[in-house]
Amino acid sequence: MDGQIKQLKSQRGDENKLYKADKVVDQNAVDLVQKAMDFIKNWQKAKKFIQLSSSAVPKPAAPTAPEGILPAPAKVAVAQQAPHKLAATAIKVHTQQASVKQAPQFQSDAGAAPPPPPATWDTGAEYKGADEQGGIIGIMELVMADMKKDIKQADADEKQAVTDFDKAKTDLEDEVKACDTAISAYKKDRSGQDKTLATKTGERSTKKDELESQMKVYTAAKPGCDFLLVNFETRTKARQTEVDGLKKAKAILNGGKFGNSLMQETC
Repeated sequence: MDGQIKQLKSQRGDENKLYKADKVVDQNAVDLVQKAMDFIKNWQKAKKFIQLSSSAVPKPAAPTAPEGILPAPAKVAVAQQAPHKLAATAIKVHTQQASVKQAPQFQSDAGAAPPPPPATWDTGAEYKGADEQGGIIGIMELVMADMKKDIKQADADEKQAVTDFDKAKTDLEDEVKACDTAISAYKKDRSGQDKTLATKTGERSTKKDELESQMKVYTAAKPGCDFLLVNFETRTKARQTEVDGLKKAKAILNGGKFGNSLMQETC
């Protein structure tokens, strides 16, 4: 159980490290999405500022270079424009240069005027990228909400894991205490049994000495006992004959007549 507690602590430590690392990643992801959303929202405000500023800045002379390639004076004029005008002009130039590689229906014949470029901010048109930005922001908000739910769920799981760990650890520690109590009781009982064993061992030694003493007495008496057992019937008959003779002799002395004696008959 001590090994289980040690393993449980190690596992809890690994889970906590993983939880903290995942939370940092999730929180960084949330912060990144939030920054991206703030950037897009701020960009929408900047777009309005560009549209308002473009009306106050005079438009540059239209370039005369063929195929949308700006001459050197036009490049200087572009470089001298405001940053928001520079971005708009760069978009126009990029669009004109890209038209060279477009499909045939978008190409012009030699010497003919090129097709008009698509509308940009400086022509008063509104950039339609905002049609997707609302959806992008919504998607990003959903993604961020999911990540926050993951963080909240991870926090709840971590809290539950800590509760489960504390309960399991407490249960194991209680079992260890119960085992310690049982071990102490067994040790105490063993001590009493050891005392009983010592007492019984002493008593056995005493009884053994007594047995050896009795065995000596038995060994000494055994030969006579064996003789009596072997000659018991013979000795019994002899004793009976002796008793009968004594009784007859006593009767004769008292005047009893038993016929002629063996001596008288012989004579």
